[in-house]
Amino acid sequence: MNNQDEARVARRATHLITHRRQSNVKFIKGNDISDLPVVGFDAGGTRGGIVRKGMGMTGIADELENNHPQAVCKALGQVARVGYRQPEQVKRAVPALIKRLADPEPEICSRACWAVGQVGFRKPEWVQAAVSTLARLTEYPNAKVREKAIWALGRIGRAKPDMVKKHLALILSKAGDQSPRVRLSVIWTCENIATQRPEWFAEALPIFIGLLDDPDARHVRREAPEILRVLGKRRPEIVECAIPKLTEKLSDKDRVVRIHAQGALNAIRKSQVRISQKG
Repeated sequence: MNNQDEARVARRATHLITHRRQSNVKFIKGNDISDLPVVGFDAGGTRGGIVRKGMGMTGIADELENNHPQAVCKALGQVARVGYRQPEQVKRAVPALIKRLADPEPEICSRACWAVGQVGFRKPEWVQAAVSTLARLTEYPNAKVREKAIWALGRIGRAKPDMVKKHLALILSKAGDQSPRVRLSVIWTCENIATQRPEWFAEALPIFIGLLDDPDARHVRREAPEILRVLGKRRPEIVECAIPKLTEKLSDKDRVVRIHAQGALNAIRKSQVRISQKG
């Protein structure tokens, strides 16, 4: 991303923050996230300015406490990128990062969820205190926040499934969310957790089979076969009941859905053969 792109993203973030603050302040006041302090903006919104090029991670941690939305958005992006590749470099920034989950601005809150997920994938123990807050944010009025909160739970759950186990029913309930992007995030999250604990999803098959007929092909129906592929690769007996519906999806009007359905069927059959040969 060049400087012009970064400036455009920052302007868009500022625009979203200006127009969406009021409703999300009401959400935070009406929901118990008082265990994390709310970090707001002062009237000028300029304390500390924007993140400076070449700033080290010590400076990034400071920028997460900034009152300038452009600075915070950029700092969250850098924490997410560095946290995924070299998590030790962002350790000092984690407390300030978790505080940003309580920010009333949806653009900042959603980016904080994303960054927590990236760090949590590598170092889940560092973000354990954020898990309950992420679960509450799945009820946030802004769809992007709900999407990223669910996604972050999936990243943490892939690294350490037991940290998110008690929130699994809540995550699955969002498969009926009105936003296609949120429903997609549910599938991704389940895929992440299922790589480690496929047995947890044995009773969720009706939900996944229902998503194969989701009206949104671009975001949801294309991805729905993938959770069945992930489960089928590891525990084919869990997804046997989904084989007829996957076979039906081979005639779906969307080409990607057809391809993914075939991939899921192939994975299930290959796993069945492997198990039978061992037996």
